Amino acid sequence: MKKYDDYFLTELILKSNIEFISGKYFYNQKEIKNIDKYITKLYYNETLKMPSERDIKYLKSGIINNPNAEEKEFWYRPAIIDEAMDLKEKGYFPQELPFPLEDKQLLILFIILFHPELEVFFITTGIGGSGKSTFLNIIKQLFENDVSSTPLADLSNDFMLAEALKHRLIASDEIGAGELNLPKLKTIVSKQLIQVNEKFGATYTTRAQSILFYSCNQAPKIDISDSGMLRRIVFYSRNTVIEKPDTSLKDKKFTRQQLIDIIIYCYNSVVSEFNEHDPYSWKNVFRKETNVYLVGTNSVGLYYKLIKEQNKKIKDISTPTYSSYRAFCSENGYKAFSSGKYEEILSWIKDNYCDEEDLKKEPEFQLLPF
Repeated sequence: MKKYDDYFLTELILKSNIEFISGKYFYNQKEIKNIDKYITKLYYNETLKMPSERDIKYLKSGIINNPNAEEKEFWYRPAIIDEAMDLKEKGYFPQELPFPLEDKQLLILFIILFHPELEVFFITTGIGGSGKSTFLNIIKQLFENDVSSTPLADLSNDFMLAEALKHRLIASDEIGAGELNLPKLKTIVSKQLIQVNEKFGATYTTRAQSILFYSCNQAPKIDISDSGMLRRIVFYSRNTVIEKPDTSLKDKKFTRQQLIDIIIYCYNSVVSEFNEHDPYSWKNVFRKETNVYLVGTNSVGLYYKLIKEQNKKIKDISTPTYSSYRAFCSENGYKAFSSGKYEEILSWIKDNYCDEEDLKKEPEFQLLPF
């Protein structure tokens, strides 16, 4: 039986490209129902099944609203991916890569290349010499340089945001303390409607479809009051300095064939990490590392961690309370959340708590054997 996964849905979007661009169907707030009917019919003709709400959302996200364009602009993945998939179907597999890639790097590349609609915000940290810049260079080239290098702080500027959202990928190594609290960040990451204002142009509403990938030397503090944003962060730490690194890779221009080899290698290596019924199944690979980061940089997480450590030492049964949390924040110079937000974040922390000891027990990520 044919699997109707994200790759199939993306192919279905591409098949409908001509009709969308011709203007027969237009993606805006007034005509969304018209789009839903079209998508339902399109899906049913291919599968003889009715689409789920998730399928409709995925297909609909294949179009981007550009009110200043006479034709309707179609949002598609880089052509190099289709080239790679064609070669893969013909049995081609690269003998070697132009450089070594770590297991989690492979998974990140796979996610952002094949699942661009996922509501996640990637943060990669690492000390100097750990290969962050090289990795970022590869990612940008895989997206055929359809990339905005806008620093995270500048996304709060309407003009710069409008320009950044025209690109498939927003990637930069500039992210500072407190910037994860930007009011618009969750709206961008969660693909909600957002109002932007082009320079010398009109103000309009659109839906962000860009992938956000930021790297930095030190993990930024993340005292976020919205547990929805906490759930959307994927954190990956690279804290091992590469011995005898090839410094030319940092700015190296890879050939198209080398990039195709990387795509095929990533696809074959990590596809087993995905559950077709759970498009977020890959997050388990990063879960502990991400949660250690979130707990260790959030005031509620730090408070809860202190309580757990105290209970270990004196075998007490102390329970976290809002009053003691406020006292903890006052003593340590943190801004305390409101009682309601505190309870919301505490509930999330309890369900997802991890510390450094848990991280040491994490099994190695296994690649699919060839």
